[in-house]
Amino acid sequence: MFFLLLFLVLVSTAYASSAFVVFPNGSTTTLDIANFQALPPGSVVYISGRVEGSFVIDRPLKLVGRGAVFDGGGNGTVLRILSSNVQVFNITVENCGRVGLDSGIWVENARGVVISNVTVRECLYPIMIYNSSDVVVAGSKIASFSVVPVVAFTGRGGVVLHELTQYFRGHGVYVWYSWNVTVADSYFTRTLDGVYCDHAYGLFVVGNRFFNGSRYGVHLMYCNDVVVKNNTVVDYVVGFIPMYSNRISIVGNLISDIRRIGGAGIVVFESNDVVIRRNVVVRSYLALDFYRSPINPQSFVYVSDNVFAYNNIAVRLDPISAPVVWRNIFIENIRNVLPLFNNKALLYNASSKEGNYWGEPAYGQYVVTQRVFDSLLQDNPQLEILYLTPAFSVLEFALGVKYPTGGELVDKYPQTPHVSIVPLLLFLIVVVLVLLYAWRRRP
Repeated sequence: MFFLLLFLVLVSTAYASSAFVVFPNGSTTTLDIANFQALPPGSVVYISGRVEGSFVIDRPLKLVGRGAVFDGGGNGTVLRILSSNVQVFNITVENCGRVGLDSGIWVENARGVVISNVTVRECLYPIMIYNSSDVVVAGSKIASFSVVPVVAFTGRGGVVLHELTQYFRGHGVYVWYSWNVTVADSYFTRTLDGVYCDHAYGLFVVGNRFFNGSRYGVHLMYCNDVVVKNNTVVDYVVGFIPMYSNRISIVGNLISDIRRIGGAGIVVFESNDVVIRRNVVVRSYLALDFYRSPINPQSFVYVSDNVFAYNNIAVRLDPISAPVVWRNIFIENIRNVLPLFNNKALLYNASSKEGNYWGEPAYGQYVVTQRVFDSLLQDNPQLEILYLTPAFSVLEFALGVKYPTGGELVDKYPQTPHVSIVPLLLFLIVVVLVLLYAWRRRP
């Protein structure tokens, strides 16, 4: 009996520090976890326990964790995938290095890679996808460093502490020069950008939750054919921002509490053929902001069927942008539309003769104009702090006149909802429940 117990203890110890490998022919053996290079292609690897170091997968295999933790020990990239047809499930990756592009999981020159139900934490760049295609990241929890350096600035007799988040946290999923990448059903927190894409084509960002980030939820640079759908973004500087990109669909997302001055739920920056539909943007400084979009005169930006509620400014337009904005619902925003020397945008669909609902009965036409105070606010955004104060009321009385050469936009077909208030209340209740769910599900 003693020898049987000793044998069981030895087996359990080996299981905790090694990997059970199932070869294609069905035979089973035990292999040290660091030696992925010794496996034949197509192996299925079951891993448990904690292992430290840097690991490379350079052949097709399936890696399945059973409570497995890959610990980089604070040096370099933890798990590097350099082969196509690799699948990684149910593992935790943590403690990569803090230099350059050190990552938790790095995918390079690969196709058909699946990363599912993983947790990546305490990593500069949790997941890096580099020059790859047909990559899926799904059902995962992704975070950069929980603690970053704090510096003290002195001035005017006081000390201000400031977290260096934008210098010591990286993007949750960093996609560079890749095709057909899907990021789905994952939770992001404490990242610089949740998903950052540079020269990505055929990208799907669907069903994710972005909470408490340092900069942007989804950041697109020089990207084409992107779908951003059914995500929730709370407490970032910007929810979604396509820059220099084409054929972008932003549909069915919930964006809330983008409160920092200058922040916005959605920013469209020098991009073409952008569709923004069925989104809800609430309690934010700016709901929707435009910079020179569409940049190509033959292209379009369509904004329809969205809800903009309880924001300081719902839609801000620079002098060049020319979106078509119709069939949206504006509720209790301080400013529904801020046109800055802009006469190119349309607040209605000319072909269908549909305008927007502006939160109050509108008879005839609905007109918005740029005011003197709006011009001051554009140059000095810190004046935003005066909103809803007696000082703002005084400025509004003194400077609330039309700017001499400012913008003026007209909704020729303002809408009056033909539905009861009950569906709207139910909709707002659903929004609140989703926000509570996102809050309670934080790791």
